[in-house]
Amino acid sequence: MKKIIFMTSGKINYHLPNLSLYESIRETAMGNAFPKLDSKVRDMPKMLFDQIICASSSQCVETAKCFGNQIKIVDELLPLKFDLEKIISKNEFENLGNNAFDVLRKRYLKAFFENKLLEDNREIINKFEKVVEVIPDNSVTLSVSHAYLIKQFEAYYKLGDEMFTNFEKLSKIYKPEKETMGRLQTVEIIIS
Repeated sequence: MKKIIFMTSGKINYHLPNLSLYESIRETAMGNAFPKLDSKVRDMPKMLFDQIICASSSQCVETAKCFGNQIKIVDELLPLKFDLEKIISKNEFENLGNNAFDVLRKRYLKAFFENKLLEDNREIINKFEKVVEVIPDNSVTLSVSHAYLIKQFEAYYKLGDEMFTNFEKLSKIYKPEKETMGRLQTVEIIIS
């Protein structure tokens, strides 16, 4: 049995220097940049884990360090790359104001389901399996990653290949109508 406790990073500021919010998100979505942690994660309850793994993005590394110094970087925990402009235009994003992220989440999930991200669905499954390979049997691992990837990982281990054929079931796990996951929120997955 392998127990993985996925956690999102602490609060981040999506605005990158000299870029609009849309351009900042586009650069992040393409894997060209990662926003930094906006503030340190403090007063977190110290839990004991057999292992701490995280994506190499700065906000994940900084969050993971709050739980221990022995951290293993796992590149497969980086968010899935996508072309923001194919999901929502800059003009539409800016005109939607506070609703822009709601529209982005729904369209991202649809693009993921339709295999229209920059990474093929089979590549995505290979990433998930590589993450599981670094986790020892009979252990509890903290995995700090990005909300979208965590929800996709959860969907895969609950639905298997059905996550690519049943949009309704995928949507029930992902819940695109609201924020994907809050900061420092966790999802527990047990793999036998």
